[in-house]
Amino acid sequence: MSDDWRYHKITRETAETYKVPSGEITYFLSTAAETDGKITVFDAYFPKGSGVPWHIHKIDEELFFVTSGKYKIGVADEEFELGVGEMAIAGIDVPRMFEAITDDAWIIVINSPAGPAENFIRYMQNLDLKGPPGPEVFEHCEKEFGVVFGKGNVSW
Repeated sequence: MSDDWRYHKITRETAETYKVPSGEITYFLSTAAETDGKITVFDAYFPKGSGVPWHIHKIDEELFFVTSGKYKIGVADEEFELGVGEMAIAGIDVPRMFEAITDDAWIIVINSPAGPAENFIRYMQNLDLKGPPGPEVFEHCEKEFGVVFGKGNVSW
């Protein structure tokens, strides 16, 4: 085997994991550190009715691939349902959102380049919020990770 080969085996048991009291679970299956900044892959569960509201990524593209259950996905000016084996892609500066619409909703989210989305998740998961995030959180997300909440000029 060549010395310049790179590989990793990552499972849910060995992945960097975030769990929140509402039931959301996120497993980092690949990160910027493991892919030289090329790709981030998350395996995530969202309880029915939860997800991520409308937002825009200024740095990375994002792909959503449903592995269990169903999700409502919004991309640009469209909203639609995705089921197992179906996917949607949102490019840079394209508004996107997703919400679990069944109790068994698992989704793979892939971001390229790697880094901004995973650091955004780490930041949000480590906040000790007692309520909805304030404007300082949204300003930090835009400045540090290129994630802007809202859909164009509309704040959510």
